[in-house]
Amino acid sequence: MRTCAFNGEKGAYAETAIEKYFGTSVKAISVNSFEDIFKSVINKEFDFGMVPVENSTAGCVYQNYDNFVRYKNVKITGSLILRIEHALLAPQGADINSIKTVYSHPQALYQCYSFLKSKKFNQRETVSTATAAHIVKEKNDISNAAIASIQNAELYDLKIIKEGIQDNKNNFTRFFIISSLQNENNLSEKENLPVPDRASFIFTTKDKPGALYNCLGIFKKAGLNIKKIESRPIPENPWTYRFFVDVKVECGSYIESMKLISKFLNELKYVCKDFRMLGIYNEIEI
Repeated sequence: MRTCAFNGEKGAYAETAIEKYFGTSVKAISVNSFEDIFKSVINKEFDFGMVPVENSTAGCVYQNYDNFVRYKNVKITGSLILRIEHALLAPQGADINSIKTVYSHPQALYQCYSFLKSKKFNQRETVSTATAAHIVKEKNDISNAAIASIQNAELYDLKIIKEGIQDNKNNFTRFFIISSLQNENNLSEKENLPVPDRASFIFTTKDKPGALYNCLGIFKKAGLNIKKIESRPIPENPWTYRFFVDVKVECGSYIESMKLISKFLNELKYVCKDFRMLGIYNEIEI
């Protein structure tokens, strides 16, 4: 059976994302960090990795954007948008008044900012929401609670104190499914693949007036609708930036999409300093 790595412990939202995306065809395997996901995929320890890249409330997971720069031998093979609903979980016997400290991933804490502020809880960051639930279970102290999905209540024998505590009820996290760059299908097999609707790139501009404008003009010329653009600093060259771009692709087949992107990249290389294609893929929303 194929495998997919995720960060955190059993019950993490990323594990749910794997189940929603792959069904029962892939086994979810927990690792200790986002970086470990990229390393293990490159080393072919796992077939895929599930990494969060953006939340509709808390914004980008910049660590994973930077990981795409650090680890060049990976590609994006798919994208999933998952609705996120947080719950406050605590040991049996706890109630809202006994809780003093709340554990969770930094993004989850941010997504529940108003609730946490109203209760004046102390906050402790963890590597994942499921890890927070595990910690609270191990401590077995009614003054501690975790922010995680309600599935963690059963997994870790915790009490659901309150559901739906996120600030925004329309709270979504976008995940990228990554694989090794060397895991390529034969061209004949690609004819039967679903028609991709997204593509992602990294590029840097030349140091001159209008450089970014010139690059974005190539996107317009190719008819690629930019759905997201994000800049990240280049540490080795202070005050310079690289750009991450996601575009919508509208073609009739996988091959046609690849031809369009190939032509686009051939033109982009003349106006940008350097570029890299991260992947052409399908995005689904759950």
